[in-house]
Amino acid sequence: MNPEPDLPHDPLDEQAMLYALGSLPESERQQFETCLGCPHSAAKAKLAAYSHLVGTISASLQPAMPADPALKDRIMAAIDATEPTEAPAAPVAKASVPVGISFLMQSEGRWHVTPYPGVKLRELSDRDAETAIFMLQLDPGATFPDHDHHGTEDMYLLSGDLDINGTRMGPGDFMHSAASTKHHDMYSASGCQAIVVTSRKNYSSGIMHAYSRMDRVKSTVKRWLGAGAGK
Repeated sequence: MNPEPDLPHDPLDEQAMLYALGSLPESERQQFETCLGCPHSAAKAKLAAYSHLVGTISASLQPAMPADPALKDRIMAAIDATEPTEAPAAPVAKASVPVGISFLMQSEGRWHVTPYPGVKLRELSDRDAETAIFMLQLDPGATFPDHDHHGTEDMYLLSGDLDINGTRMGPGDFMHSAASTKHHDMYSASGCQAIVVTSRKNYSSGIMHAYSRMDRVKSTVKRWLGAGAGK
C-alpha cells in the first residue's frame, strides 16, 4: 500500500478546490496529484465535488468568458486581495458553563451562499469527526440538485415546504436517508429552512469555505466581464 503523502494543515479541501479552479500553486500541484494516485486518499472524491461546482458556475456564466490568458490570474489576484475577514460578533453575555458545552447564538455565525441559486447553508457544529449539523435555506422557487448519500442523513423541516422524491414536507416533518440512497432534486415553492444532521461522508469540513470562495469567483468574474475585462 502506498502511504498518502503528508500535507500541510488539512489542505485537501482547499487544494482540491484550487486544483479544480486551475489555480493551485505549482509547489503544491505535484503533491496533490501524487495524493490523487493513492488508493485510500479522499483527494479524488473532493476533486470531483469541486469540479462539479466549477462546472455549475461556468454554466451559469454563459456566454463563455473572453479568451484572455491573463484573465484568470487577474481574477484570482482580485479575490485573494479582497478575501473577507469575519467581523467580530458583538459579545454575548453567557454564564459559566461546563467544559464540553458550547453555544452558537442566532447573532453568531453566518449564512454561506452555494453555487445553486437561492440555496444557503449555515453551519451549526463542526466539531464532530463523524457528523456535521447545519441549517439549509431555500428561497421561494429554489432547487437543490439531486445527490447521493455515502452516509446517513437526517432532516427536520422548520418552516415552509420542501418537495423530495415525490413527497411534500411541511413544518415539523422529518426525513431519514440511509447510506447509499439518492435524493432527486429538492424543490421549495414558498421557501423553507431545515436542520440537517449528516455524516461526514456526505459533507466535507471545508465545503463552507469552498462555497464562499466559489461565490467570490463567480461575483468577480461577473464584475470583470461587466467592466470589459479581457479586452
